[in-house]
Formats: sequence, structure tokens, C-alpha cells
Amino acid sequence: MTIARLINVSAQSTDMTTSRELNDVSMSFPDKKFTAILGPSGSSKSLLIEAIGGLAEVNTGEIITCGTTVTGASSQTLAQLRSESVAFVFSNHNVVPSLTIEENLFLAHRLTRRTVDRSFAKEVIHSFDLFPYLERKASKTPADVHQRLAIARAILKEAQLLLAQEPTKFLRHNSSEKVLDSFRRCSREYGISIIMSTHSNFVASYADEVHLFLDGSPAGNVVNPSLHSLAFARENTTYWA
Repeated sequence: MTIARLINVSAQSTDMTTSRELNDVSMSFPDKKFTAILGPSGSSKSLLIEAIGGLAEVNTGEIITCGTTVTGASSQTLAQLRSESVAFVFSNHNVVPSLTIEENLFLAHRLTRRTVDRSFAKEVIHSFDLFPYLERKASKTPADVHQRLAIARAILKEAQLLLAQEPTKFLRHNSSEKVLDSFRRCSREYGISIIMSTHSNFVASYADEVHLFLDGSPAGNVVNPSLHSLAFARENTTYWA
């Protein structure tokens, strides 16, 4: 079973400072597993994440995410996919600073008028150690709490897939470990598929499988990764900046 699949996908994205591209990419990502995309800055791994989530347009090829054909889909279809099936965790946390952690946690439920399963919510809150922070404003809580909040929010909205872009980029080592442990539990205990981009061997080593990504193309993969196996894979890749 796959949660996301790309078939001969090419894409380009250019802004004032950067140019990113995907070059005839064909990849598949397993359901209910934690997968990392490991590549240096400029490898276009973030564009890959955005394309899977329907946030970036592609020039050619086909992308299927959570059973929905993303390429050529209407804005309504993509909005529904992101509302019901896909959640995002970015390095900038995506929290509302003026709201409390609890208000941020249930914001999607309020906006969509969905009923909150309080028993399940309590379990998730304790699982991700958010209880001590519930009444604090997001602006007064640490960055790792915001990331764990985003993961818990994905679970509470019963997302099938969580897409994460450099989720530990601005975190210290101990805080990073807490977030990465949360990703593991999200996959193993709650059955949510995770696709995460990172430039760090340490971060990628928490995943079940790692895809190396260079210059807009896959460059190999490592199953059940360790720091040693990832270092070896990178050393034996044709080019790594």
C-alpha cells in the first residue's frame, strides 16, 4: 500500500533568490510508515513535499496522494484533500501566537465545526506532553512545543498523511529529539504516514526509510537507517554538496 506516488513528475519553481526543480521524478511512499527525504540545501526536496501536498504545480507527470490525483485537480478538490487527509508541519510552526496552545490545537475543529472527541483528545495531549502548556499563549511557549502541537493537531483531525518540511531546523538537539520521538509515535501508534524533508543525517535516522535526493532527483534509499549507513550512503552518492 502506498500513501503517495509520483510518476515521471517534472516541475519548476523560481522566486527572487532561488530556483527549484523536479526532474522526471518517479517515487512511491508506503502507507503508515515514517519516510525521510534527505538532501542538501538546493536539492529541491521542499518542492517535492509541496508537490505531494498539492501546494506546488507540476509541468508533467502524475501525483496521487491519499488516493486523490493531485495533478490537474480543482482548487476545491485540493482544499478538501488538505482539510481532510493531509496535514503539514513546517519549520515556522504554523501557530497563531495570540491564541493559547489549547485554542491552537482545536482551531481546525472550530473552523470546520467538527465535534471534538474529548477522551481521544486527552490521550493525545498527554502522549505529546502538551498538558502543562494548554493555557499558555503560543507566543510564550518554546518552539518544540509548537511542533508537537502541529503533530497532535494532525492526529486529532485524523489525517492520513503528515508532510513535514525541515521540522527541526530551528530547534536545539534536545528539543529536536522530542519532536522526532513524536513523529515516530505518530506513525507507529496512530498509523499516520509521514514524509519529512531534512538535510540532517541525525534527523533522517529516526525514519523507517530514507530517500536520498539531489538536484531534483532521487539518488538512492536506505531502509532502517542508522547514522553509519546514512553517512556511507552519502559518501557513495555521485555528488553531495
